[in-house]
Parts: sequence; C-alpha cells; structure tokens
Amino acid sequence: MQNEPMINRDFYISFELEKMLFYILECLKEFQKTEEIPDTISLLQSYLEHHFAQDITLEAIAGFTGISKYHLCRQFKKFYSAF
Repeated sequence: MQNEPMINRDFYISFELEKMLFYILECLKEFQKTEEIPDTISLLQSYLEHHFAQDITLEAIAGFTGISKYHLCRQFKKFYSAF
C-alpha cells in the first residue's frame, strides 16, 4: 500500500475507517436492542414529544414519571444517549 499514489492510499484509508465506524454503530444498535426500554422512559419520551414547546423542569418530569430525578437522568441517558 505504501507504493500506491498518495490519493489512492488516502481514499482507501478513509473508506476503511468509514466501514469500521458503521460496523461499530451497527453493533451498538444491536446491543441496545437486547435491553428493553422501561415503560417510564417510554412514557417520558412521549411526554417530551407532546410538550416540547412548554417550559419543562427536571423536577416536573421526575414527578410525572414517579422516579427520582437522578435515577431518571441515568435511565434516560442509558437508553437515549448518542453513541
């Protein structure tokens, strides 16, 4: 690969890195599918989708779901954080 022109080598490396990143994303998606999202988190997602234009506090959301705001944050992050 070192004997190839620089343009081809850079393109090949970029292509292989992209393939690797997509593979990792697919693995993460499959891993996430193995654990079911709790009802409280699904309920919270629905609530946020329907009330996105309102001022919403963490305390109000915690009261709505019936769990502490700290546990709520951990659970929400676990299931909806960006990879």
